[in-house]
Amino acid sequence: MGSTGTLSRLIEQSNQAFSGQDWQNGEKLNQAILLEMRGVKKVSHKDLVEIAKRYLSSIFGQGLFLFEENHPDRDEFEKKVQRFKMFIKSNQGWQSSLEGIERDLHEVQLFLRVFRADSRNKAANSLRRLGRPDLSVKLCNYLLSQSKLNYYVLTSRSWAYGDLGQIDQALEDARLALKYEPKGNNYPQIALSRAYRQRFKRDGVLDDAEEAIKWARAALSTKRNFYAASQLVASLRTMGHSSWNIEIQKLETEFPNIIRLADKVAIESAVGIVFDSPSVEEDFEETDDGPDNDEIEISEELPEDYYEDYFPDQMESLNNPRSPHLEP
Repeated sequence: MGSTGTLSRLIEQSNQAFSGQDWQNGEKLNQAILLEMRGVKKVSHKDLVEIAKRYLSSIFGQGLFLFEENHPDRDEFEKKVQRFKMFIKSNQGWQSSLEGIERDLHEVQLFLRVFRADSRNKAANSLRRLGRPDLSVKLCNYLLSQSKLNYYVLTSRSWAYGDLGQIDQALEDARLALKYEPKGNNYPQIALSRAYRQRFKRDGVLDDAEEAIKWARAALSTKRNFYAASQLVASLRTMGHSSWNIEIQKLETEFPNIIRLADKVAIESAVGIVFDSPSVEEDFEETDDGPDNDEIEISEELPEDYYEDYFPDQMESLNNPRSPHLEP
């Protein structure tokens, strides 16, 4: 039975585990939170996504299996991912809310199966979006040890450093990536804008806010896409000048999916859950001890098949190492 008191207690304990990087305890706690949330009729999209990401961030543990092909944790991670997906499918209405998270999981799984150019950077970005920018940095460091001037990876590491609050390192990576980006690309400019905006929010120096706007404008001028527009809108809103409202409205009209970006360091706790009459179903952790556990197919469809079915617009990115999936 779900209750406000139970969820509040579990979330508080989850916060402590996450802060202390106690991944084993965090996995159990966030699993319990998901089970409690399942008994709530009305769960906000934001709350569900945050807790799902918190749970998934914990099952990566120390992430050693990302770098060691035969590490025993790799198979266990795959099994936990499969059980998570089965659990989500069993809860009507949750799957659409967690579509982006499933895509990120597929990108990490693709990286684990085939260590190739088009999957490496995707995995680094997905780790960051799943709440583990620390592992994203480690993976980027590993990739940069093989290709020191890879501007794709430098841009990815810039974003991860920003999530960790290491803004000076984020700026340094973005500047270096800018030196080596091919003509027509704008991701390093977007990364620069974001890092300057983060530093302005931290230190309050107006020059940083102006730099954030400048680089966002440069990114939009280089390539007029959603990600550059999002950064420009976020930078303009950070300054808060009413004189820019018309420009913001025009960008929102041109790019209707722009949201009010809110930078977060790792994962924030879920708040604002609306509680109602709970229902009871089987717990997804009950599969841990069953005889069928070893018989589970880790993935009946390849990540490539998943992309073709659900994200056809990403297929070119998946097959072209010069066009990585780098969106925020």
